[in-house]
Amino acid sequence: MLKNSMLASYLKFAWRKLRADKKTSFINLFGLTIGMVGFLLIVQYVFYEKSYDQFQANKNRLYRIGVEIYRDNKLNIRSAINYPGVALTLKAEFPEVEKFLRMTREASIIEIGTERFRENDLFFTDSSFFDIFSFPLIEGNGATALKEPNSIVISSSIAKKYFGGSKCLGKLVKCENGFMHGSFIVTGVFKDLPQNTHLLANVLVSFSTYNNNHPGYIQPWQWRDFYTYVLLKDNADAKSFINKITATDFVDNHYKVFSQLNIKHALVPQKLTDIYLYSSLAHEMNVSGNGQMLKFLLLIAFFVLGMAWINYTNLSTAMAIKRIKEIGIRKAIGALKRNLVMQFLTEALLLNGIALLTALLLVFLLRPYFVSFTGKNISMPPVAWVVLFFFLFIAVLASVGYPASVLSRFAPLKALKGEKLAASKGGWLRKSLIVFQFSISTVLVVCTAIVLLQLKHLQNAPLGLNIDQTVVVRAPLPNDSAAYSRYLVFKEKLLSDPSVKSVAASHVVPGDESEWTPSLRKFSETSALPGQSITCDANAVEPGFIKQYGIPVKYGRDLSKEYGADNRSILLTETACQKLNYSKPQDALNQRLLIVGDTFTVVGITGDFRHYSMKYAALPYVFFQRPVEYRKYSVKISGDNVAGTISYINNAYLQVFPQSTFEFVFADDLFAKQYDSEKKTGSIVFVFTTLAIIIACLGLLGLTIFITQQRIKEIGVRKVLGASVGSIVQLLTKDFLKLVAIAIIIAVPVAWYCMHSWLQGFAYRINIGWWLFVLAGLLTILIALLTVSYQAIKSARTNPVKALRSE
Repeated sequence: MLKNSMLASYLKFAWRKLRADKKTSFINLFGLTIGMVGFLLIVQYVFYEKSYDQFQANKNRLYRIGVEIYRDNKLNIRSAINYPGVALTLKAEFPEVEKFLRMTREASIIEIGTERFRENDLFFTDSSFFDIFSFPLIEGNGATALKEPNSIVISSSIAKKYFGGSKCLGKLVKCENGFMHGSFIVTGVFKDLPQNTHLLANVLVSFSTYNNNHPGYIQPWQWRDFYTYVLLKDNADAKSFINKITATDFVDNHYKVFSQLNIKHALVPQKLTDIYLYSSLAHEMNVSGNGQMLKFLLLIAFFVLGMAWINYTNLSTAMAIKRIKEIGIRKAIGALKRNLVMQFLTEALLLNGIALLTALLLVFLLRPYFVSFTGKNISMPPVAWVVLFFFLFIAVLASVGYPASVLSRFAPLKALKGEKLAASKGGWLRKSLIVFQFSISTVLVVCTAIVLLQLKHLQNAPLGLNIDQTVVVRAPLPNDSAAYSRYLVFKEKLLSDPSVKSVAASHVVPGDESEWTPSLRKFSETSALPGQSITCDANAVEPGFIKQYGIPVKYGRDLSKEYGADNRSILLTETACQKLNYSKPQDALNQRLLIVGDTFTVVGITGDFRHYSMKYAALPYVFFQRPVEYRKYSVKISGDNVAGTISYINNAYLQVFPQSTFEFVFADDLFAKQYDSEKKTGSIVFVFTTLAIIIACLGLLGLTIFITQQRIKEIGVRKVLGASVGSIVQLLTKDFLKLVAIAIIIAVPVAWYCMHSWLQGFAYRINIGWWLFVLAGLLTILIALLTVSYQAIKSARTNPVKALRSE
């Protein structure tokens, strides 16, 4: 009963103290609340990003095998897709491999009765898919669903779209693409893939369908378009396996033609759970995350929360000094040290508890906006709560321990006389914490500025082409000669409208990741000499495409109908000429080259241009005609009545291709989409860096209050002796500015090292100029000066009589 009454007394007194000093209580609550909110939101995002593929039962034994391709001992490309023979050979030659899986994407038309659906995420895959991955089947047997030819397994959302959610097993659908067509039987329905997986698939077709419909179609070492996975046995030594497959020329030893062409390969094994965050390979199945940036965000989360606790400790200490007489009276009437500690602990718990409840409410209210902002259906993992409460416990102890230990040892008589505490005790700690806070704040300011500048550089760098007012329409399936004939009709219809300036077909458009990276070499070579064979990005385009996108033809001519079919002509970029060892670009004109199994004559040289993200180094680029490969139609329109023009294009498309679905995107939007991940991350960093700066300012304000409380009598004496407000403000601010200056000196090398390392992940990057650090330092000083000046001016303008009387 006594314990309960004591606790009630502590709580009652703690509540009175919060209400009595509203300004200090507000600063503490505000700092702790935004610190907790920032921590909770960032940690939710980080844990969700790190959860990708963690649910897979075989995650510790499952590896994806990518490939690096070298020409003349120079790295040309690092790719996530591989040759189909890699998986088969690894299984045959390495006892560590239990199972393998190959997947290749084929956009297809699915026909259900009279309805037709275009599925861009349809994959042909081996029968081991459901043995290797942990994706539950709602209908069917995973062990047999993909064994037989012409078997198809669909996701639950696709099943609902096709059949309205009714039982699907045994139903027939027609599948049609450029390689095959016919009837397929539904052998399974799987639950929609979760968002937190690097895989992307709505429809799966049995791999055996290839050989059943086109025997010998798949050449094991000549068609590189397959995502390859291997599942190791339980007792397999993964490290030893990786060392063995990476220490040898695995691919080249099994296909000697590569060595004749001076091409070398190196396998790139990746652990399943590392793919989303740490893969830097081209041709990823899905959008990847950024592991480095995630670590940076996690550091911000801990800094934001840690700085909030530091501020609370500093301000609690400052306010505790004002309670010296109270402590003296308590000790004089018999209060023990543990009573004082309990009182401080109760106050701390009450304040932290209110802050935590407020933070949880704000996180709950902000969650829909945060989910929309990040594009992730994030949730709070239990481990984050453990970490939060651990920090809460440590922070409460820290905020109570210092003032309680000092004040509880102070003699009652000295306290009642109003004697000062030795302010120097612990002063170095408070100042060190301020230096730490502003060092972190300066680092965050510099890092945020560099992230935003790098993103701006990526988005605004000259492309070497014109993508304005260009509508990209997806071509219908299948891609065959008949489709091209219908396209010519479609093109004629569009050009009859004055709002349409030009129309051109191509395999890919600027902003698409290159799907075609063949070998290019001089046809006249009887053997591949060093420097004569290169990897390039290839694009099959219609005459007029290069002109439409404003790509300059510097030497020779463009593809043109004036030269008949012109289907054995090719254009190179200047970089391609250089890689082929032509001393001057124009020397390549009229030369014969071998690519994709055909010979072409060089008729023109274009300027270099950016066809894909500047995060990656560009490959040499070539253009030639091949109508069967046209996948996109580019329509250049005027800026007048865009909505009406799009409607006209839609109607014309459906008239010519009545069984297809009209899909379009603006070329500039397609190009900008490549940087969505960086833009979101940059925005998150900016928001939480701002929070960190606010919290640091609260910490500085807390120390300012502490110092001015200690020097209130000195300020009064100085004013009585004639000191001006300006001189007193200068006296109070100079020491703080020294701390901020020390923080900037510490922060500069740290920020430079962090961002220099981060920028190495970009093929095209900004230079870190000295002016960035100067501006960040000046901004930090300005923020600190404004924060300190508020309290300093307030103290300097206090009536000196009142100040002296208060002492």
